[in-house]
Amino acid sequence: MRAAPRSTVRLLSTRLLLRAYRLSDFMLLCQAQTGSPQPFAYTDDMSIEREVSKEQFEDSVKLWRRNWRCGVHYVFGVFDNGNAKHIGRASLLLLNRQLRWANIGYQVHAQYSDRGYATEAAKLVLEFGFRCAEFHRIESAVNPANSAAASVARKIGMELEGTRRNFFPGKPGSHVTVFAANELDFERDA
Repeated sequence: MRAAPRSTVRLLSTRLLLRAYRLSDFMLLCQAQTGSPQPFAYTDDMSIEREVSKEQFEDSVKLWRRNWRCGVHYVFGVFDNGNAKHIGRASLLLLNRQLRWANIGYQVHAQYSDRGYATEAAKLVLEFGFRCAEFHRIESAVNPANSAAASVARKIGMELEGTRRNFFPGKPGSHVTVFAANELDFERDA
């Protein structure tokens, strides 16, 4: 379940380039956050902080590098394919190695919302998850109040499976709505 080395993976669409973050991406992230009251329109509840120091960003990138090498967390920066502006982030997090099961997360900065970027990025990451990382099942666990994230999950072909109640320890009422796709359905629909 290990994908290609992070430095060689590039996911491309007409508008987007998804790749592993580099330490030098800090300024692109800062530029995207300038003037944005909400840094991300679509959230997987693992958002990069609104104001993150260069040291915090570099620590995150180093952690993501280690996790990529271990095949447990694939984090992609989402960039405009034409001007290299930071649009957001998308990721796959291993949930169960034996069952080849992961969770997909996707976010875009507020100024890029409602333009289809989250859907486009999530679709690329879903394809990477099935074809390169060889996952069997990929879920999107979204906050029930986040209709935009639910819409993205539906648009990329994920099916609504239900709600996990009180999902996060120590956080009563932290329900998540679960959407999922598996490799068999993905190959059939491709």
